[in-house]
Amino acid sequence: CREVSWARRCYKRQKQVYFNIQAKTKTDYYKSVNFTYFKFGWYYGLVLMVLLINLFFYNSLRDSIFLWYCFFLISINLGISTYDGALNFVFKDAVSLKYAIGIIYLLIPVSCTFFVINFLRVDLYWSKIKYAAFCLLFVQAVLTITYFITNDFSYIAYGDNIALVIFLSSWILGLLLVRKQIFARYYVLGYSIILFTTILYTLSVNFGIQFFTVTLDHMKIGTVIEMFILTYAITIRLSLIHI
Repeated sequence: CREVSWARRCYKRQKQVYFNIQAKTKTDYYKSVNFTYFKFGWYYGLVLMVLLINLFFYNSLRDSIFLWYCFFLISINLGISTYDGALNFVFKDAVSLKYAIGIIYLLIPVSCTFFVINFLRVDLYWSKIKYAAFCLLFVQAVLTITYFITNDFSYIAYGDNIALVIFLSSWILGLLLVRKQIFARYYVLGYSIILFTTILYTLSVNFGIQFFTVTLDHMKIGTVIEMFILTYAITIRLSLIHI
C-alpha cells in the first residue's frame, strides 16, 4: 500500500523550476534524517563554541570588536538556517517565517558593514566610505519592506544583490589594507572562503545561475573555516593595536 501526495505551486515568473526528488525506502529515509540531525548538531555546536569564545574574549579584554563579530556571526548563521530548514523549527507558520526571513536577510549586510568598519578601522583611511554602505543598506531595507507589503520574493532576491555588493566591497577593502594592517591579510583569507561560496550558492538559489555546483554543505564548511580564522585575526589585531 502506497500513499501518494500531490503539491501544486504557482509561480509568477516564466522560468523552469527544478525539484530535487529522491525515492528512498523507509529505513534509508530515517537514516538520512538522523544523519541530517547529526550534521545540524555538529555545525551549530561549533558555531555556539566560537560564539562563546568571542564572548569570553570580550569579557576579558573589553573590546567591542568581539561583540560586533558575534553580531556578524549570529546573522550569518541565521541566514544559513533559512536554507537548511533549521529556522522552520522556530517559526512554524508561513507569516512568521516570511517576516523572519526578510529581517535576517537585512541583518547580514548590516552586521557585515559594522564589523568590517570597526575591524579594519576604515575611518582612519576612508572616513566617508561608510556613508555609501549606509545608502546601500537603506535601499535594501526599502526592498525588504516592499517584500513584506507585496509578498513578492523577487524583492528579497534584489536585496540579496545589494548585500553581495556590500560583501564584495568589504573584501576589497581588506585587500586594499593588507599592506597597511597585518591582520587584514587574515581577514581577507578567512572572508574569501565564505564570500565566494555564498555568492555562488546565492546566485544558484535565487536566479538559477550555476558556474559549478556549490552546496549548502560547502557554504557551512567555508563558514566554519572563516569563524576560526577571523577569531584568530581579531586576537592578532588586538595584540598589534595594544603594543
